[in-house]
Amino acid sequence: MNPLEQRVVDMRGVIASVGVFVVGVLVIMASSEFDALGAVFPRAIATLMMVLAVCYVFFALRRPSRGVQIPAGSQWRRVAMFGVMLAWALLLEPLGFLATSLLCYGAALLISNYDRWTPRMALLYCGSGAVILVGLFLLFRLVLQVPLPSGILI
Repeated sequence: MNPLEQRVVDMRGVIASVGVFVVGVLVIMASSEFDALGAVFPRAIATLMMVLAVCYVFFALRRPSRGVQIPAGSQWRRVAMFGVMLAWALLLEPLGFLATSLLCYGAALLISNYDRWTPRMALLYCGSGAVILVGLFLLFRLVLQVPLPSGILI
């Protein structure tokens, strides 16, 4: 290592990891209101989030990097994607899991696609996304018996 090369701790990543850990704790606390089967999935994901957050903090403090480069890209797209995720969380109860997921997937697809749309690409992206979301809905609802919000649509 070059002695003039300065190593820095990724404090943004450490702070974000602490936030993720706190969200994991809140999810585990909120899942105490669920029945035993309904609490398995949120607790498993929250535990994974917490473990990975602790690992990131450990490695970020133990092995500082050469510095964090903020990637180039469109800032409005990042803000719009955050808005889509927030909308998904807020519309989940009133509209239902499947309808909200399909709407927000479509919005995320429109926001995140940099390429020119072609009919083939639109059919492929929309079709595969719809199949995956319906498959997840059926998996959670019928196989895993996770209580999903039904809302006014489905």
